[in-house]
Amino acid sequence: MAVADPDQLVRDASAAAQEQRWWDAAQAYGQAAEIAEQRGLPEPARACWDQAGECWRRDDRPEAAVDALTRAFDLAESAPHRVTAQVKMAGALGELGRFEEAERGCALAAGLVQGPLRAVVLDTWCDHLLALGDLQKADGLVAELGAQPGALGAAGSFRRAQLHRLRGRLLDAELQLSEVQVRLAEEPRAVSARAAATAELGEIRLLQGRYTEATSLLEQAFSGQGEARRGAPLWRAEAARVRALVASGAQPLVGRLSEGLRYARERGLVVLEADILFARGVAGAKLHAAQASADLQAAANAADAFATPLRAGRSRLAWARLLEGSATERRAVLQAARELLSFSPLWEARAELAWFEQEPQSADAIAALRKKLGRFGLRPELERAARLAPPL
Repeated sequence: MAVADPDQLVRDASAAAQEQRWWDAAQAYGQAAEIAEQRGLPEPARACWDQAGECWRRDDRPEAAVDALTRAFDLAESAPHRVTAQVKMAGALGELGRFEEAERGCALAAGLVQGPLRAVVLDTWCDHLLALGDLQKADGLVAELGAQPGALGAAGSFRRAQLHRLRGRLLDAELQLSEVQVRLAEEPRAVSARAAATAELGEIRLLQGRYTEATSLLEQAFSGQGEARRGAPLWRAEAARVRALVASGAQPLVGRLSEGLRYARERGLVVLEADILFARGVAGAKLHAAQASADLQAAANAADAFATPLRAGRSRLAWARLLEGSATERRAVLQAARELLSFSPLWEARAELAWFEQEPQSADAIAALRKKLGRFGLRPELERAARLAPPL
């Protein structure tokens, strides 16, 4: 059997990548890499494995991406090449729920390079720290990242907005997201990044109880990610849109969520799967309580495995409201949510409200909670807190 021409394979892969046929591109790059290794050509093999890994990432197939990028890393002889493979691998590991492993890799990579490549590492590192709930460590990275020019500086503003949201500084978060849009306005390849900023603003509007705006923004984000052909962010935007519709009092159709769930499961996107299960559980609470409870419990258990406290805590807050068992069981779930969400002042206050609704508190404690919720601008929670009363 004739051996394929590696140069032709690379040309084919490059053409496929230009057309965003990521599967075809990844396969061709992988074949070229195998041939280069067989011929004792480590640098061409490394370059092809790196490109294959990137194409697998673009196709939302993180397991294949990690395999290819591991081979690129093992063949790399220079620090920049090792760091490039490491940071791409960290992104794929995050989609697999291996945040702690990815965070350790970013920490090592950040010490090896400077300049724009270091900024890329910092952005990925910060993303994983936020998922893990380590806001203090993320602060220092965001400060350095925000000082970068252009798109890299926009990444710093985006991460700063996420930090502000978790701390309840929603107006400051909005300002940072406006900065992202300004910095990226003239970047033709920033469609996905702009859509991510739009989705983040939609999440803020959801917290503020401005549900019509939230739904519109999240629909825009869904469309933007579709234009950019980025599957995982697209389905996260859809999951958030469904949650916004539920919060508004609507009973949304979840057909698109089922499509997203199939997409996640086919590609091994376990974190996306958990995010969609959470949204489906929230959406099904009124009509299919048993299935919704199972979805929320599954989302919580998955988030526990990922060591991601926001995902684990918010799933338990929603799950507790559906539990039909004993008050003791609900208290246990709510207490776990409170502990998990204590890293975020905003989410800690939301968990405290759920606890107060279960366990009556003193007038002073209720007043302090109302003050906190008002400071954060959480209108829906303020309305719920207004109905709290101290025990007789």
